[in-house]
Amino acid sequence: MDDTEQADAVPSRIYEHDFLAMRRCKHGTFLYNVHDQFISESLDRYGEWCEAELSVLGQVVKSGNVVLDVGANIGTHTNSISKLRAPYCAIPDCPI
Repeated sequence: MDDTEQADAVPSRIYEHDFLAMRRCKHGTFLYNVHDQFISESLDRYGEWCEAELSVLGQVVKSGNVVLDVGANIGTHTNSISKLRAPYCAIPDCPI
């Protein structure tokens, strides 16, 4: 499947205003900065971000494990990990 076909499979943005957009993605609905070249670009094009990483986490994290996501950015992993029924704490980016 090429980028054009993949992009067609991703629903269009459900909200747009200035530099923000919202889209229903594979693991939830996300509001993101359209100028971000990595996470937001991937959400915009494919409706997902870091699927291989989430696949590995899904194999490693078991119910009852505690997961800390330090540097959680916009929380793209939060919905996926919460489905594993593991206590989860997303810590947004912050200077140390």
